[in-house]
Order: sequence, then C-alpha cells, then structure tokens
Amino acid sequence: MKSLWVLALVFLAGCATAPKQYDLQTSYDIPAEYDVVWSALIEFFAENSIPIETVEKDSGFIAAKWGNGSMPAAWFDCGSNGILIVEDRSGKFNIHVTDGDSGVRVRVTTVYAVLRSFGDSVSWSACNSTGEFESYVAEQIYAKTGVDLK
Repeated sequence: MKSLWVLALVFLAGCATAPKQYDLQTSYDIPAEYDVVWSALIEFFAENSIPIETVEKDSGFIAAKWGNGSMPAAWFDCGSNGILIVEDRSGKFNIHVTDGDSGVRVRVTTVYAVLRSFGDSVSWSACNSTGEFESYVAEQIYAKTGVDLK
C-alpha cells in the first residue's frame, strides 16, 4: 500500500499544469502619422530578428512567426512542464495598424504554443501571453516615433 502512495505522489509531482490567465492590453493609440508608425513597426521586427511572414501596408497588417524556442520566456506562460520535455516553442504575432482621427491604433495579437514530449508521445499545447510582448511592442513604437508612453 505504501508503494502505491509513493507512485501516486511521483505521478502527481510529474504532471504538467495549465498556464495562468493574464489581463492584457492589446491595443495602443499612438499620436503619430501612419507612415511613421508603420516604419517603426518594420524596424522593430528587424531589430529583434523576428521573421515577418506577411506585410500588407495598405491594409495595415503584419504577421510574424518565431520558433525554435528562442523567444524570451517572459512573453508567454505555458504552465509547468512536470516531467515532460520541452522540444520547441513557437509564437505567432499579428499586428493591425489603423489610421484614426487622433493618430494611429496598433493592435497586437499573439498565439503561443509549446511542443512537449514524454517517451514516444509528442504534442503541442497552447500557452497564454503574459502581455510582455504586447507592451514591449508599444514601448518600442512610442520610443521610435518620439511620442511619450501613456
């Protein structure tokens, strides 16, 4: 009976847990010209070596993807791994830029995932954004456009 309790304890200690939910700000109003904000966004992705997959300036859309586990861990929460082995991490970033009466609105959408394995079993799990990437984008755009961060 004692060995059954030990086995149960080891099993529970090795279980992965779900990621936390975070309260995020995903839209930012920047009192600057559209072209200035757009150039700052393109520069942001280049300086951070985040590969852009789609750029559509007329519709204000940028899609980027980052994989191979090289993203800063502070950007996302995948829960604990338990005894699972992390094989890869990926992030998809969509930026939508719209022109408004008082400047430009930048909306940042992120999707993160982690690839975990145990033995021959391998699966992707969804992660949650911590809001760090979204605020980092905003800080960089405010700095590059010379606008004070609100």
